[in-house]
Amino acid sequence: MKSIGRIHALLAHYAPTCCVGVLAGGDVQNRIRAAIHATQDSRSKRRDGPLHPVLVLWIVLCLPLYRATSIANVMVLVLAGWRGRLRGVPLRPVTDGALAHARGWLGVEPVRRLFEDMACDVRPEPSFHGLRVWALDGVRTTVPDTPANERRFGRPGSWRGRSAFPQMMLVTLSSALTHEIRGAAWRPSRGAERLAALDLLELLGPGDLVVIDRGFFSLWLLARIQARGADFLVRVPADVRPVSRRRRGQGDCDVELRSRHLPKALRAPGSKPPRYVLQARMIEYTLDAKERIRLLTSLVDRSVTPLEIVSLYHERWEAELGYDEIKTHLSTVGHGTLHTVFRGRSPRMVEQEMWATLALYNLVRRLIARAAALHEIDPRRISFTDALVVIRQAVPEVERSEIRSLVPLYVRLMDDLGDCQMQRWRRQRRVARVVKVKMSNYRRKRPRDRCVEVAFLATLRFLDRAA
Repeated sequence: MKSIGRIHALLAHYAPTCCVGVLAGGDVQNRIRAAIHATQDSRSKRRDGPLHPVLVLWIVLCLPLYRATSIANVMVLVLAGWRGRLRGVPLRPVTDGALAHARGWLGVEPVRRLFEDMACDVRPEPSFHGLRVWALDGVRTTVPDTPANERRFGRPGSWRGRSAFPQMMLVTLSSALTHEIRGAAWRPSRGAERLAALDLLELLGPGDLVVIDRGFFSLWLLARIQARGADFLVRVPADVRPVSRRRRGQGDCDVELRSRHLPKALRAPGSKPPRYVLQARMIEYTLDAKERIRLLTSLVDRSVTPLEIVSLYHERWEAELGYDEIKTHLSTVGHGTLHTVFRGRSPRMVEQEMWATLALYNLVRRLIARAAALHEIDPRRISFTDALVVIRQAVPEVERSEIRSLVPLYVRLMDDLGDCQMQRWRRQRRVARVVKVKMSNYRRKRPRDRCVEVAFLATLRFLDRAA
């Protein structure tokens, strides 16, 4: 066995070249180095140690991929390829404390910069009348229950009591076609989703169409989307009363909305909020003859039919599916551990892990999109859960292989991802709003309340405002 000094010297020599081959396609390795050099120049002496920033950043990226594994064992998995080629490297060449300190001095900025750099490449093909469809939505994620996390992120409360863990609010702009995340912003759990969405509007431009939930509805937000040259499609809350101007057809009319509402955080001191006037198109319909659904859009072209707009609005659920992939499948944990999405016990480590999770999610989704393009199928038809199993199994094999074997392994990886296609994909169904335990206003679940298939187009009925 080599001495500790020689082991550290060996790691310091090879650490700058560390990469996880399955995820390091294209120029990912160069972008990691660029992100580190752009943010870590004042701490260049850290590069002389065994834990080079490149190695530490790869470990941070792999934390979500192996969420049920301890941080120390994630490093073991990352170094598995080296131990097969270099003799004398022990199972754990550094202590757990050294690895924790390395994550600390790496900080948040390199990981955030890496995510934003890779997110610039998210440019899906136009899929709706020549427009790229984006989904804007927010989600709350749990973090470990520590005093520092509670002070920074907050703990939501209700009339039943407080939540078990502090929570972070995450707002993302994602592609409805590939689920890749174009931009993200976070706020404390009780922060306003609309204010967080302002940071993402600058990513929109002409040729973009953003689908929004009714929780984000506000005239000042829609006006800023139009100012960027983008289009919108949003569901109108029940308490909004638009004025009908012109009837286009059954359940289709032009409306006008007026409002002076503007959040205090955006108002200039001593000035009145401006008066927002929005002229748009509204589609009104029902599926169960009980709940009326109203959609507001800036797509006024008559070539876009009401049925197409209704079908497009359901693309908003692609953002919800993306959150499910991140929280339930990518960041899942085994039983017996804290069931939190992130594991950082300090706000800095939580934020670092958040950006790493989004970056890793985009890398996985990029692999899925490449495999879907090779097999000429919709990227959403590839099971994300099965793809994660394939990628996790391929990581150690790629790391132990020689350079001449990487191309055949990559081809096999693409074939394996293509074989993850779902055979039964998204049946038309409707689930009753019931619960197993009576802790909400919904009625108790009964044996007759089953998920039944329904014909979506057969039950859709457009409504007239006069009715």
